[in-house]
Amino acid sequence: TAPKPVLVRGIGPALANFGVEGALARPRLTVYRGPEALAVNTGWTGSVDALEIARAGAVVGAFPLVTGSGDTALLLELAPGNYTAQVSAPAGAGGVALLEVYEVP
Repeated sequence: TAPKPVLVRGIGPALANFGVEGALARPRLTVYRGPEALAVNTGWTGSVDALEIARAGAVVGAFPLVTGSGDTALLLELAPGNYTAQVSAPAGAGGVALLEVYEVP
């Protein structure tokens, strides 16, 4: 019934550290509510809240992201409801990506 902080991550480059071949080099993360894009990220370390994103990742037990890695992340306060998170590639690119969603205590 109340808004909650949520960490959403679109992992591409960091997957190479886990032996995943063909990882998406430059993921783009978009969170939607219905047709409306609420937030977009193309590199978590370029975010104004990069430090808070890193702290939230540690709190929820997510593996750390390397500074400048190109992985994406958003720290959002979401009201109750339905949302869609999408990891996409630049035009003509492709690869493997991991989408993670965490409720931040």
